[in-house]
Amino acid sequence: MDLLLKQLINIFDDVETFPLAKTAQVDFTSAMLKNNNLSPIPNDYTLFLTNESNGLICDGVLEFFGTEKIRRNKDSYNFPNIVEANEIFNKTQNPLMENSVLLGYNLLYAIIWSESEKVYKIIKRNFFTPIKKFNNFGDVLKFITNQYMG
Repeated sequence: MDLLLKQLINIFDDVETFPLAKTAQVDFTSAMLKNNNLSPIPNDYTLFLTNESNGLICDGVLEFFGTEKIRRNKDSYNFPNIVEANEIFNKTQNPLMENSVLLGYNLLYAIIWSESEKVYKIIKRNFFTPIKKFNNFGDVLKFITNQYMG
């Protein structure tokens, strides 16, 4: 996955990575998600957060959430953590997100993990229409990298 992250960094002009998450942070965040009827963080995304970056922002166009809220001083904005990014689904009780969790998004689609199906899904942001399914997070990053590389 490290190579895929480096490719993303090369594609975008402004990429922000963040200090690695600790396993205890991921476990706590997963418990909070489960308490809200959402999926816990999947194992390979946990590896991304603990070994690569605890969240990722690429030019403000592609974002992956981590366990911590990040204050972005240059934009005067708080980048939400996974729990905050998923709060809308707690409030709306969206059945399409039951036992799933939003991990990131870009302008057109969202990246979610479906615990019940054990797959990552790329879905249209506005209509939750599935575009593609993947068995692991590395394949999600490959797909996204290919989208931006043309």
